[in-house]
Amino acid sequence: MRLLPVYPQSLMGGKNNPGRLDISFYRKEDTVVAFCSIGDKFAGYPGIVHGGIIASLLDDAMGRVVSSVMKKLVVTGRFTVRYHQPLPTNTSITLEGKLEEGQKKRKISWKAQAKIMDATGKIYASSKASFFPIPEERYDELLSALHLEGKDTPVTLDDI
Repeated sequence: MRLLPVYPQSLMGGKNNPGRLDISFYRKEDTVVAFCSIGDKFAGYPGIVHGGIIASLLDDAMGRVVSSVMKKLVVTGRFTVRYHQPLPTNTSITLEGKLEEGQKKRKISWKAQAKIMDATGKIYASSKASFFPIPEERYDELLSALHLEGKDTPVTLDDI
């Protein structure tokens, strides 16, 4: 598995964001995975993770897998989420994002899917989304804002 870069102010693991989720994303073949436990400060009700946090995790995993596999910086175009059951706070989870079949040949937009599950394989939420490329003239600016732990040189498309 290969660690992926992060924007330091990101809610999703940004080291300069004191309110961040403690999470890191990794590339494993054509999949992006992350492991974490979501604490009580992200609860919507006592003991239950807020649905918006769950949606953000799923969106991030899918965007990262599209960017990593396709070597494109992307934004979400359409997003759907299915909540299978409440996710208890402080549950160890695995987040997994994948490109949908046949997406590697596409050039204008890409579709991905993601799921959140516990160690037993119980699925708490799943999602599908489409992503569109950010104009390439913004790449230098956006890549320079990313940080990859353990790397002292600027982040490149090969790092994402």
